[in-house]
Amino acid sequence: MKILYDLLCTQPIDGSKFHGGGEYGKAIFERLIKERKYDIQIDVFFNKKVYLDDWLINLINTEKLNVKNIKNEKELNTLLDTEQYSLFYTALPVNYPNLIIPKKTKYIGTIHGLRSIEMPYDKIKNKYDKGIKNNLKNILLSTVLHYDKLRSFYLNRKIKQIENIVCKLDTVITVSEYSKYSMLYYLKNIENDKIKVLYTPQKYVDFNKTEKENKYGNFVLLISADRWIKNAIRAIEALDKLYFEKKLKFKCVIVGKIPHQCFSKVSCPHMFLQIDYASSEILEQLYRDAKLFIYPTLNEGFGMPPLEAMKYNTKVTASAVTSVSEILGDSVLYFNPYDINEIAIKILQSLDSKEYDGITRYKKIFEKQEKDQTKLVDLLLLSD
Repeated sequence: MKILYDLLCTQPIDGSKFHGGGEYGKAIFERLIKERKYDIQIDVFFNKKVYLDDWLINLINTEKLNVKNIKNEKELNTLLDTEQYSLFYTALPVNYPNLIIPKKTKYIGTIHGLRSIEMPYDKIKNKYDKGIKNNLKNILLSTVLHYDKLRSFYLNRKIKQIENIVCKLDTVITVSEYSKYSMLYYLKNIENDKIKVLYTPQKYVDFNKTEKENKYGNFVLLISADRWIKNAIRAIEALDKLYFEKKLKFKCVIVGKIPHQCFSKVSCPHMFLQIDYASSEILEQLYRDAKLFIYPTLNEGFGMPPLEAMKYNTKVTASAVTSVSEILGDSVLYFNPYDINEIAIKILQSLDSKEYDGITRYKKIFEKQEKDQTKLVDLLLLSD
């Protein structure tokens, strides 16, 4: 059996060194290498001129895997046509809308959600996109989505693009029940049996590099502030109201470079500590030391960050949207991510809560993640 594994999707995308789909692909790859038998050949491809994690490079070298230098979809099509692979797997099939799969090659990929259909725009996006060109695009997009007929045309076009990708997959992996039924709702000609729900695995973390010292004292935590879809702006507004009214003493640590204009109206800027970039090890430390993790996301296919905080029994309050409640259950307090006052109320309520047992929910989901990761790896190794 000869498998081709996509590591190009684990490399930086749009300036983000680490991203959800990439971390997912790394975790599956690590388990696949551990579980494979040596009569199975695994080739990998990535762009050799772009950053790839050192531990992945070391693993590839240790296992003496064949490496293909691929920079784009066109080169991938040539590789698939030239080599006779039994199976091709990618954690991000949306990266390859025009992929041509040979008849003898089985194609398996993971669709993490339908964010481009479910949440194409929010007014806070304007604060993140720089330049006249992007501003004009946002104005056009908001106008299109405002009118029913134009909105329908736009979404149908997006749906067809996703359908074109999904129809090529022999097996569709998705990461939550919500994402599965979102696909069944929006996409035509996709059968229920074709979709397998397997929870997102835990990402690789080198705990030996995690510092023991808490550098920030008592604080609440926000991450991914550099992405509009994560909705940090509204959480910052809620926190600023609490600080201004002297109802919260804990400072807020923000991870991810947030646009300067987002702080133009903040009354208490001294209460916010910004970290433009944090390694996986530093993030673990922050999850561990925070008094509360705030997760105001507007759309998720799974929603890993709250679990990463809950494994340290750190309190969490989160958006009541998409897959979030499926993953976190009744272990957290939920809020409407568009309602500043409700976010502020749930922050206070969460911090004041005496009974909290996030670790139990984490353990339950972790067990399913481990089982589902094994199921996916078995599916790949036994697909011949």
